[in-house]
Amino acid sequence: MSDPEFVTSAQWKIAPSCLPSGHPDNRGPATGTSASWASSDALVRPGGVTMLGSPVDLGLIDRDSYMVAGITDHICPWQSCYRSTQLPAGHNRFILSTSGHVAAMVNPPGNDKARYQVAKDCPEDPQDWLGRAATCPGSWWPDYAGWLAERCGEERAAPDELGGGGLAPICDAPGTYVYDH
Repeated sequence: MSDPEFVTSAQWKIAPSCLPSGHPDNRGPATGTSASWASSDALVRPGGVTMLGSPVDLGLIDRDSYMVAGITDHICPWQSCYRSTQLPAGHNRFILSTSGHVAAMVNPPGNDKARYQVAKDCPEDPQDWLGRAATCPGSWWPDYAGWLAERCGEERAAPDELGGGGLAPICDAPGTYVYDH
């Protein structure tokens, strides 16, 4: 990244993301940067990365995960994305959209050309998964909404006032962090 005017998409994907120093979620650095995590696969190794002084082990995440990739993604090959299904301990659902890097995510209902693939389980090998996967017509968004509905409680009305739980709103949306440089 010697020329600051030219950043390839690959460099952008692994560039460390930084919140403004005054942002409430900026609690200091983790070990290394996202670039070093990506180049060494440190995040997938238990204890390979520490955050706020604690070692990270994705295998201890015992929550269901919904993961989406694009079959023609030129930046994140779907097979690499699929390998993420083997990390968390919960039940993982993998969706393979028949689109590329951006269109795989931004593919709303109503697109008659859209398709996605899904299988009941996530075996270790991506090609085994692909052999088991069924092709479904349309956007994957309704599938995701159904998946979420199975894991969410009853819908509740939005609160009449911001804040809650003894916490008052700090300021109006979008917040002051958008003005930080």
